[in-house]
Amino acid sequence: MVSKDKDRRIAIERAKHFFERDYQDRGMVKWQGYYLSDHTEDVQAYSAKRQASLTTPLMPEMEIGQVASLLFKAYKNKLVVLYQEKTQDIQGTVPPLQVSKVLGYVDDKIVFERNRQVSLDSIQWCDLN
Repeated sequence: MVSKDKDRRIAIERAKHFFERDYQDRGMVKWQGYYLSDHTEDVQAYSAKRQASLTTPLMPEMEIGQVASLLFKAYKNKLVVLYQEKTQDIQGTVPPLQVSKVLGYVDDKIVFERNRQVSLDSIQWCDLN
């Protein structure tokens, strides 16, 4: 009887040791795989965006009157425009060229698709696409 109790305690200790140190929950391993996959996709998207921004040229600055008349023409005729904003980040990375329709105006801001509002004086360059 003592031998069975001892064997049972040894088996319980062995199982406890296994679950505490060696066992990996399959669900957790699977979740970590999904997490790593999402992270890899994010890194690839960031790298592609960064590479595109490094190769995007800074377009020549246009006068605000030219920008306003061109954007109004695009708005009136429902045309697609190509534009670049003046904003640069700390490293001096040039913003990418944006392609969008002009949906309207709100105060001194132009409303582009996806409800993106850009101040008229923050547009570096634009052209009809």
